[in-house]
Amino acid sequence: MRTDDWRSYHRADGRRPSPLLAWPGIMDWVELVAPSAAVLALLLVLAVIVQSFRHGRAIRKLEARLAEAGGAAEPASLERLSELSQRAAKESRADERRIGWKPVLGFVAVVAVIGVGIAGAWWVLRGDDGSATQADTTTTEEQTPQQQPDPAVVPVTPPPLEAQAKAAYEVSVLNASGVPLAAADRVMPLVVAQGYQRGTIGDAPDGTEDLAKSFVMYADGEEALGFNLASDLGVDRAIPLDGVTPDQIGNADAVVMIGVDLAS
Repeated sequence: MRTDDWRSYHRADGRRPSPLLAWPGIMDWVELVAPSAAVLALLLVLAVIVQSFRHGRAIRKLEARLAEAGGAAEPASLERLSELSQRAAKESRADERRIGWKPVLGFVAVVAVIGVGIAGAWWVLRGDDGSATQADTTTTEEQTPQQQPDPAVVPVTPPPLEAQAKAAYEVSVLNASGVPLAAADRVMPLVVAQGYQRGTIGDAPDGTEDLAKSFVMYADGEEALGFNLASDLGVDRAIPLDGVTPDQIGNADAVVMIGVDLAS
């Protein structure tokens, strides 16, 4: 059953809503017609005001003629009042036939066309399929700043070490993989083979024995050393020293925390 079929919609109390409200697109049509209907209603009010003004002008003409015919102090006869009233009515009808509703209707037509044009332009710009919303979303995504790279990720080409040779750097190895002798028999020989100075060997200070991926920690100011050591061992992360003490790593310039990837 299609989810846009109003017959498939139900309210929380089990009853179906009104078809006019649930039918797809009906509210869009209401939004389109409402501005034009408001403009037309305003024009009708203006037309009524204009017509009332014209009738008021005819009455004032009649009063002026009565004053001229009978004087301010002499009341006019009923016959004279009737005659003047009929004459004023004839002149009013003649004026209406001569002028008619053409100016008012023309004004109404012009404003109606403008209103429909504005409503149509709004409809097109809004987009029936939500394209305007999609454009706004795209603009917002474009303005979102790009995510900064993780500084712990080892670059493909590590920065070169200073003039000091690798043998000048002491590297300790801590086993967090749970694999016995992984530090002494497997990883420390790799460290020494790469030219670094042998440091202390031990287990992870927090007792971790299931670390999945190995990482390198480096002393303050030794980022280049950390990245080069990680690259030499095939490790992809290097971070500043954290969670270890000199009693655990000695005077090491860098520490390799062994995970299952290096131990196996």
